[in-house]
Amino acid sequence: MQSFHQKWQGVVAEQLESPRGFPGVLAYVKERGGRFANWHMMTMPASSVENDLDSAALIACGSWGHPYQHLFLSWANEAADRALADPRFNIEAQNSRNGWRNAGIYPGNHGLTLASTALVRAMRDDAAPDSTMLTQAADEIVQTYDRDTPASMWNETAQGPYLRAVQLLVVAGEVGKAKLLLKTRRTFRRTSDHHDWLRAFILSIPDGLTEHTADDVCAAQFQGRFDLLRDPSFRPPSGSDKAGGQLGQSLMTLRLELALIKWRYVLGQPILGHWRNIIGLIAE
Repeated sequence: MQSFHQKWQGVVAEQLESPRGFPGVLAYVKERGGRFANWHMMTMPASSVENDLDSAALIACGSWGHPYQHLFLSWANEAADRALADPRFNIEAQNSRNGWRNAGIYPGNHGLTLASTALVRAMRDDAAPDSTMLTQAADEIVQTYDRDTPASMWNETAQGPYLRAVQLLVVAGEVGKAKLLLKTRRTFRRTSDHHDWLRAFILSIPDGLTEHTADDVCAAQFQGRFDLLRDPSFRPPSGSDKAGGQLGQSLMTLRLELALIKWRYVLGQPILGHWRNIIGLIAE
């Protein structure tokens, strides 16, 4: 039976070698005139940052330091800089290509961009993610995906970002604020598997701690679900399949955020200078 480490090496090797993998992505980008040739058509800038972050993190799981890892990470950072400086975040328009400050998506779209920016900059610099940026990101995500979301729209597309806001606060060291978000009266039927597990783990962290070495029971509870999600063969249910198993967020980014949480709150280690080891938690 293959270990996760062997699985990740196989998955990444295939993506690095196959014309339908990363070489195909690079060929497509070159053909259309560069990574940001169609930036003016962008409607959700966070997805541009997150997609490149996901690629960089995936490659790092099986081939740390590969040139493609650095390429995708540089693209992610450039996309983040472009997005945060883009005037469309200050423009209201019916067409979201022309303005991103629109009801129903703002400020959540800005918050998701901030969240991914904090992660890509931290990975690039081998540093801890900016806690102020993550806290602001969480607040803006909650503004759109909770306070501005009617009950009829409270499905995995809103529940997933809400739970991501909780995770971001934990990564930022704001466990108390994360616990407050978990006191919401909203139900999480579509994402109950992840919500219930995340809630139980966060509530086990003593108040006031920004780093924490978990006891054996808490560590085992965390590892059980982390093992499920970090398995490269894992596929979250889609559509109406197993309603409680929906994630509502990028699986690769989720793996990365949980690795950061494990490093800080299960192992009790500082993030600064340890990104290779943190990525290694996904593929060990």
